[in-house]
Amino acid sequence: MVQEVVNNRICLVVLGMHRSGTSALAGTLGLLGVTLPTDLFGPWPSNPKGHFEPYTLVAIHERMLAALHTAWHDIRHIGLASLDSSTAQQFKAELIKALQTSYNDASLFVLKEPRICRFFPLVRSAIESFGALPRVVFCIRNPLEVVNSLRARDGTSLSHGLGLWLRYMLDAELHSRDLPRVFIYFSEFLQDWRTIIGRIEQRLGIVLPGRSTNAANAVDEFVESGLRHHVANIHDLKGQVGDRGWVLPCYEAFVELVRNPDDKAAMEQLDLVRTEFEEPASFFGRGIKEYYSELARLRRVNAEQAEQLEKIKSELEGLRLEHGKRE
Repeated sequence: MVQEVVNNRICLVVLGMHRSGTSALAGTLGLLGVTLPTDLFGPWPSNPKGHFEPYTLVAIHERMLAALHTAWHDIRHIGLASLDSSTAQQFKAELIKALQTSYNDASLFVLKEPRICRFFPLVRSAIESFGALPRVVFCIRNPLEVVNSLRARDGTSLSHGLGLWLRYMLDAELHSRDLPRVFIYFSEFLQDWRTIIGRIEQRLGIVLPGRSTNAANAVDEFVESGLRHHVANIHDLKGQVGDRGWVLPCYEAFVELVRNPDDKAAMEQLDLVRTEFEEPASFFGRGIKEYYSELARLRRVNAEQAEQLEKIKSELEGLRLEHGKRE
């Protein structure tokens, strides 16, 4: 059992793959009195209620990925050891400064940014140097729902999306094992957030300050089933991936960790999946990264050209109107 921590700053780290409900959970924690970052990354069409993550940290994480010659959509293992010590220390110092900017002297705050899953050891070290104790809340969502959501947002293929889900989830789970942590289902959270929040409090030995206020009404309005645009069950997942491979046993292991976060058999299963996944991920990962990097570049070019075209159209319309006035 996790003992309650007294007179210490606590950082609730929300871990989980992109599109796994981490934003909904972080936003709820904020409404219940947990300090959110001051430099919030704003809402997007794909996430209209907001991301609830610090903009400064997102920018640092992108530069970290670039320094490691990778990207958020790369399924290969990230070796932090490949960073020379001075570069690693520089990024750690930047992370600590960003935490100070985002949270100041908050005693209980939430840190959510899916890329943290890829280099959690370095982020954890920064959190601890910042003077806070990390506590982990792991968001679990059916990987088929995650992939369908990624496809709608980014055009991600089924195989690539499943590979990303494996990479993010396996990395984050491994590097958070020695911390107090709790695993939650996104679908159950949407159905009954009160029970899930209670489980988080009990497991992590904390009390959310907003639980004793009228914040529940605000959370009821914030948490709605409409946040879950893509729905799938275990049978749908089996229909897509079959009984073999890595995705199904990985997901089933996380199901067990939701029930019991200390389940050793489940963690052993995840170790086995990780071992089998590494070689093909390394072999195919470079080509996948190059393909999606080029796709992203072409999308940026297309967006820039569309913007230029609209500008030209606007200028032509202005000239037409001006010409009409002269006549």
